[in-house]
Amino acid sequence: MQNIDWNLIETKAAGMTTEGLHYALLDISKVLDLADRMDRELGGDRGGRYRDEASVYRRELARRRGAA
Repeated sequence: MQNIDWNLIETKAAGMTTEGLHYALLDISKVLDLADRMDRELGGDRGGRYRDEASVYRRELARRRGAA
C-alpha cells in the first residue's frame, strides 16, 4: 500500500478554486462506493485514499470559510 502524499494534496487543494474543491468532493462521493467494492474484491486502499483526499479538500474549504 502506498501512503498518500499529504503535502502534494494540500498544495493541490490550496491552488484549486472553491468551486473546483466542491466538484472534486462531488466526484469523490460518486466513485467511493465503487472504490470500496474494488478494494474488497481486489485488495488495496482506493476508498481510503479517496477519503484522505476528501478530508484535505474539506479542511481547505473550512479554512477559506474561516478566513472570509
